[in-house]
This record gives sequence, C-alpha cells and structure tokens, in this order.
Amino acid sequence: MKVRVKVPATTANLGPGFDTIGLALSLHNEFTFFHSPEEVHHDPDNLIYHSAKYIYDRVGAPVDRLQFTVAGEVPMSRGLGSSATCIVGAMVGANELLGRPFSREELLNFATEVEGHPDNIAPALYGGCRISTMEEGRVITHPLDIAPSLHFFVAIPNFPLATSVAREALPKALSYGDAVFNISRMVFLVEGLRLGDFQLVRMGAQDRLHEPYRSKLIRGYGKMASITGELDGVVLISGAGPTLLLIAPDTVEPEAAMELWHKKSQETGASWEIKHLKLDPEGAVVTLDGEGPAARP
Repeated sequence: MKVRVKVPATTANLGPGFDTIGLALSLHNEFTFFHSPEEVHHDPDNLIYHSAKYIYDRVGAPVDRLQFTVAGEVPMSRGLGSSATCIVGAMVGANELLGRPFSREELLNFATEVEGHPDNIAPALYGGCRISTMEEGRVITHPLDIAPSLHFFVAIPNFPLATSVAREALPKALSYGDAVFNISRMVFLVEGLRLGDFQLVRMGAQDRLHEPYRSKLIRGYGKMASITGELDGVVLISGAGPTLLLIAPDTVEPEAAMELWHKKSQETGASWEIKHLKLDPEGAVVTLDGEGPAARP
C-alpha cells in the first residue's frame, strides 16, 4: 500500500501573535510512504525519517523497510513552515501505514514535541487558521474564522534565514509597556481577521516582540514593506522570515498588487517570488493508492 499525504505551507506569528497564530496556505508539499520489500537505510537526522520513526517506535513496529518520496513546493528556511510539513506529513503517513493507531489530536501533540511549538503544526495538520498554546504539556488549539474578503500574498526571497539565527535576534526580555502593546494588538488582529474589518487588521498587525529585530536580518525589508504606502495592506514577517506576508482587503486588485510588489523587489538587490495564495481549509490530506482522500482519524 502507498500512502500519499499532501500538507500545506503555513505562515505563523502574524505580527503580535508570536508562536500562537498559524495560517495554512495554498502551497503544498506531497509525501509518499510505502513499505519496501527490502531493508532501507536512511540518514537518522533526516526530519521525515525521524518523524515517521517516532510513530513506529510508539507502536513498537520495525521501521527498517519504510521508504518515502517528496515532491515539494514549500521552500526550506524561508518562514513558510517547511519543517512542519515534513513532520506532519511523516507522522500522518506513518500512522496510516500502521492502521491509524493514533488520533489526529495525538498526532498534533507528537508533532509539536518534535517541532517545539504548535503554531505551524496545528494549521499544517488541520488547515485554516489556528490559535494554539500549551497547557500542562498538551497542545490546545482552536480554529479562527478568516473573512473571505481578505487577500494573502507572499514574497519569497532567494536567500534563506535559519530559524536559529532569527531566534537569536530576539530580546531576552520585554518592557511592561511592550507586553501590554502586543496583548492589545492581538485582540484587534483576531477580530479584524474574523470580521474582515481591515481597520482592525491594520491596528492589530503591529508588533514589538519580534518584527523590529528580525526585519533587520531581511535584505530589502524596508523597500518591500513600503508597498503599504501605495496600496491598502499590511506587511508582516512570515514565521521567522525571510518570506514576507502581505494581507490586503478586497478593494485591492490582486494582479496590480503583485505587479507593484514585484517592482519593489527589483530595487532590493535580491530576487523575490511573489505569489497570491488562498487559505487552505483542509490541512493534511491522505490519499491511498491513487484513490480519493481517506477519512481522517
């Protein structure tokens, strides 16, 4: 039996929602898993193998014949959740091959244990927009409705930014005022996204926790962010960066926005790929042996 798992890219943080909010986007990695007739040797540090082995070890099953392939659209080290797609894809695929011993909620917690935080994992697994946190070592996640009137664009540069480097740029402590600033903006952001009220989105997109520090690591950030001076929208760092996310209301013409952002990118000294993406509502989707989507656990 072959198991195919299609997993969406994710954009996390969304301004003040640091390590909390994640959004699944219509850019995907597809993984195929099957058992080879012969023993297969993998690099133990391979994230896909490591994540699948986690599931096999949980049920006490041998993993020595597991084989997999990857077809990817999600670039690595760009702030679009490529590691989350690998972890989720591998765990969902392994779970299917083994007869679904674990529920999707259990897979969420296993995947978060490997990733370290649930903000990318939850939307990659469930789809849509998710607010997530940890409570006594368990992931608590809740869907957030997103108004269909909002547009999402990404600008993906031709240079990476390691998450470890982006983390090191963060301050060791926040002032009381900055903490209150972010908490209040988070409320505006959630309501703005839910209602499609762009005035609320614009207010809520402001951040003092990570964007002021990480933006300095992204070549051309100032020029790319200046697009908001010429059209209605907000520019945020996607995940740890360097990809940038542009959220715009339905008054913005997508083709015009993409053309304008492309022109801006040509002044940065780097190459940027501009995409107009949609919210992915499904998350990880399983197909068995070329059949239709399998039911979720």
